[in-house]
Amino acid sequence: MSFSAKGALTAVALAAAGTLAAAAPAAAAGPQLSYLATIRVDGGGGAQFFKARLIAPDDVQGASDNLNGTSTRHINGRVVRTGPDANAGYTWHLDPYDVAFVDISAEVCDGVPSFVAGDPASYVRFCPWRTRVVDLLARYDPYKPRG
Repeated sequence: MSFSAKGALTAVALAAAGTLAAAAPAAAAGPQLSYLATIRVDGGGGAQFFKARLIAPDDVQGASDNLNGTSTRHINGRVVRTGPDANAGYTWHLDPYDVAFVDISAEVCDGVPSFVAGDPASYVRFCPWRTRVVDLLARYDPYKPRG
């Protein structure tokens, strides 16, 4: 599927998300709409990938803009070490309630996903600079942090 087709589908999904978000308090017991962004990180040793759950409409829009090539903003989020959540293959994930797509981040949180797993004491936040959202999918399951 082309990026422009993905963009059209994403726009429809975002509109639906806004409608569902408005109804969320009334249907709190039902499934929670979130999005799963697959993010490519280019580092010195080649590309690595990780996944981030996105809940806030601004975060979904930031991921969609990056996916469609209309933004070069990168993800910046708080690292949670209580399991992978949607970030299969890792022992950590980004807190979907403390994540954003930003223009500038401190160098201290830059890196590749394997660095976060290999050096837990150094990564409170993860903000890889050289990133590209390569996929964005809707999902209907609640965020269940452990710990």
